[in-house]
Amino acid sequence: SEISLFEKQLRERNFQVDQAIQNDHKFAHLKAKIEEWVTKVIALMEHNLKSGPFEVTLTDVKQRLNKMKELKDQSSDISLNICLSGMRECINKVVSNHCSLGQLSNECDALRYKANQTHFKLNQEIAFTSEMIEEWEQYESKVAQVTKWLSECQAKLQNESESGSIEEKLNEKEVID
Repeated sequence: SEISLFEKQLRERNFQVDQAIQNDHKFAHLKAKIEEWVTKVIALMEHNLKSGPFEVTLTDVKQRLNKMKELKDQSSDISLNICLSGMRECINKVVSNHCSLGQLSNECDALRYKANQTHFKLNQEIAFTSEMIEEWEQYESKVAQVTKWLSECQAKLQNESESGSIEEKLNEKEVID
């Protein structure tokens, strides 16, 4: 009777430990997903365009912005929160099974902070880059307008010079008067 009670308690404890191990694996999987996203975002934001200062094109900057937006869409607030909530749920299950948390709670809090900071920085970088692209496009438009105006002026001057010099025109005017 005592042996069967002990065996029952041992089976229950083994089940609890198995559940804790499964939750630990789920926790690790969710943690890896968030860390992978954080790493991609940080790598993209720290990546300087490899060209010299005058070799970066508007297209390069737009492509970088699109990559940042893709990363934001991949792990929007909702999916980050789902992963973090899943991690918190794993922690609660480990506690309910009377198993030791170890550093899980601290890891979850640290990762939540890091993910939130990264998400905030990504949003800032997207806003800054979007504004920079808008200004760049405005400058390119102004440069195109000035270039067109200069071309028109040059064409007018060219027509004037082909029709004779200013001295010849003044002489013709004096003759007419």
